[in-house]
Amino acid sequence: MVTIWDIDQQREVKRIIPKGEGPFELSAVSSIFLQKGGRVYFFDLQSQRMLEADLDSLVAYPHYQPKFRKRLASEDYEYASRIHSVNDSVLVAMTLPALQGRFSLLNNNLEYTGHYFGQFPFLERTGELSGMTDISFGAKVLGNLFVATMDVNQPLNKLVVTYNNVDMIDVYNLTDHTLELRVLGPDQNYPPKFRLTESGALPCRECHAGYKSPQSNNDYFVALRLNKRYADVDAYQSRHVYVFSWSGELIKSIELDFEIADFVIDPKRRKLFALAVDASQPLREYPWSMN
Repeated sequence: MVTIWDIDQQREVKRIIPKGEGPFELSAVSSIFLQKGGRVYFFDLQSQRMLEADLDSLVAYPHYQPKFRKRLASEDYEYASRIHSVNDSVLVAMTLPALQGRFSLLNNNLEYTGHYFGQFPFLERTGELSGMTDISFGAKVLGNLFVATMDVNQPLNKLVVTYNNVDMIDVYNLTDHTLELRVLGPDQNYPPKFRLTESGALPCRECHAGYKSPQSNNDYFVALRLNKRYADVDAYQSRHVYVFSWSGELIKSIELDFEIADFVIDPKRRKLFALAVDASQPLREYPWSMN
């Protein structure tokens, strides 16, 4: 289920995309992004389907719903978990099993172009891992450990990647696809420690989670710092927002009065809008200033 909110009036406007497998339904929406002409796209990681809609029509007409656009398919067994717009003709997808790179480029027809990039540590295949094929190793080990969220900074042509289970933030150059910056946090769990289960590899239970929900502008990038153990029920919620310079220096740490699961910064309103796991007040707002 996707909800449209009026942030000025602090009210829910409309609910769209019911959960399911029907033509106007999705099971697990992992990405929402805008393209040229006011088109908004919704990507489902389970079915690999993309829906599209006109944003103005979504808000104006009560019964208007997104329509099916395409199901993603790759001959290289790539499986997209998140998608972000780079520009009007290029998309970047975070993919599994990451045989050739953690990130794949798509054209505006939602077709894989065959361009991959990403730099990740060598993980020694010992014990039960030694017999894994490349695909199962990439999907069950690298895929589980390096769950991430990303932000594209179009003016600077940079991709900011925050890893939920690794104390690390990466910044890639989207022109030549090189790794420009790698920020390792105070827990330094890199290469990550992990444990093997029936479903693959999972982070060690006592390891601390990393970061999520990156945002960026010309001067800095921001992320939600997940400072809890992986074993904690609320490991992916936090009240700590970290601000980094493009050189990787931590320039500001903000502590909110409530734990949130996601956020977005609105520079025009000078507000931080946060999504809280709280039925009575799911959308919260905070003043935003770097002074």
